[in-house]
Amino acid sequence: MNPDAPLQGLGLQGKLLLVAVAVALGFVVISMLRRRRLHEDYALVWLAMIAGMVVVVASGWVLRLVTRLVGARYPASALTLISLAVIFVFLVLYSTRLSVLSDKVRDLAQEVALLRARLGEGEEQSPGPLTRAESKGP
Repeated sequence: MNPDAPLQGLGLQGKLLLVAVAVALGFVVISMLRRRRLHEDYALVWLAMIAGMVVVVASGWVLRLVTRLVGARYPASALTLISLAVIFVFLVLYSTRLSVLSDKVRDLAQEVALLRARLGEGEEQSPGPLTRAESKGP
């Protein structure tokens, strides 16, 4: 390929495929949101990314601009590079969120263990309820 040749956009078949994938992902996100399997803040992020993907893919000039800005020769290469960058950002964000949640679970488990230990000590020291034979007396 000649590096000075004008960049070609995606063909109609590629655009239709990517838009169909975006629409399907949009339905999946909305379905998960309705079933309360996805929080609203995450759903908004995913829907914004899907909308951005549709805009970039559907308009040829935006795709060519993004391809030139990234320094790629082919629009598909630019889309792949951007997708990998977005995936990496999400992995880092989810890893930090998972780390925070793991710390909270560990702290809660330790607190429950301490409470159980205190309850166990309290039961050993207190005499406990009387049985029927003991309560009737002589």
